Amino acid sequence: MKTYTIVDQWAIKTFDLPNAEEYLQDINNISLATTGFINAWESNLFFDEATQLIVNAIKLFQLGYLDCAFYSLRQSIETSIGIIYLTANPDKKKDWIILEKGFESGKMALWISEKEPTFKDIREKMADFFDNVLKMRSNMNKYIHKQGYSSFYQIIKNPILIQENHISLNKIANDFTNYLKTSIGAVAIYRLAIDALPAVLMDEDIRMRSWDMITEPYSEDFVNKYIGKNNFESYKKTNIYINFFNALKTKERQNEAVYNLIHYQIFDRRRIEEYKAQMHLCSFSDLVAISIFSISNKISQLFVNGIHWYQSDIETKVRSRSCTLGTIFFDSFFNNKKDYNQPYYNSYLSRIHINDEYTYFEHGKRLSIDEIKIISFVEKEFSLIANKKGKDVSSLI
Repeated sequence: MKTYTIVDQWAIKTFDLPNAEEYLQDINNISLATTGFINAWESNLFFDEATQLIVNAIKLFQLGYLDCAFYSLRQSIETSIGIIYLTANPDKKKDWIILEKGFESGKMALWISEKEPTFKDIREKMADFFDNVLKMRSNMNKYIHKQGYSSFYQIIKNPILIQENHISLNKIANDFTNYLKTSIGAVAIYRLAIDALPAVLMDEDIRMRSWDMITEPYSEDFVNKYIGKNNFESYKKTNIYINFFNALKTKERQNEAVYNLIHYQIFDRRRIEEYKAQMHLCSFSDLVAISIFSISNKISQLFVNGIHWYQSDIETKVRSRSCTLGTIFFDSFFNNKKDYNQPYYNSYLSRIHINDEYTYFEHGKRLSIDEIKIISFVEKEFSLIANKKGKDVSSLI
């Protein structure tokens, strides 16, 4: 078989992008703004794909694949448009999957701008922002479709041809940087057409009223850099933002201790009165954690129902683990062993059984007989509560 070696004739010019790492970090704002609403996994998948395309564009540009880099930026926007269209037209999902016609980006963009109420409202109130996005896409197409010698590899890698054709490599780099920033902002706004939480949760008062959710708010710096303060103020006038804001505003504001427990599974024994004051805002798992942690200062961590991992103000003694912790590991760990005081690295592990699920907890010292009796009592009471046969949990804390 004949093989070919890449020689200088086919080499292309690479480009520096000094702030590449900064852009990659900023893109995390979109990646962490996952949604738990309708078609959640699908929406998250599409926006993960859109951010991946932006990351790809950065790498492609650095390697010198200009047309591919610009195309990847454009595709990040088109992918974002696609999920808004499919969310509004779930009946068309099957046709999309089997690659039927009718899903061209231009058609979908026009449809959501004219017929999808939420996006139409956003588009109208943020007209300047979207006009800029449209202008940017038009300019990017010049590179993608190779209009003008600035997009020709054979020109921009040759210093003589660059000079003869009055081409500026700095302009190419500046164009990409501007289009990159605009694309990041565009995808961030398209994400806000699914739900307004990444924007609404930027308000501290609203955030302290929110339930436990997977969505992280955009940072102030991110908004200012990629969306623009004035544009963001326009978004805050949209119906979707106002409705989400008003809905959360009616919720009770959590105190700091309860907020950290609900959102980050962090428990602080010094703030027990704050937990008691707002127990009605806590989930069943939160209440289990409060009760067990309150029994003994020996208990450092607690794992409820194979989902929630709670940390406390008592530091764990376990410094390293060679395995991935989870229900499978714990089930295997306790195979044919008693439920309490099992040696676990340089600490101990115990478990209780509530509502057909095990709760595991780590403690630095062995639990005493009296502590085990109290924990067993709490275990039985919570089992009754789970089956709607028990009393108010306040008596257990």
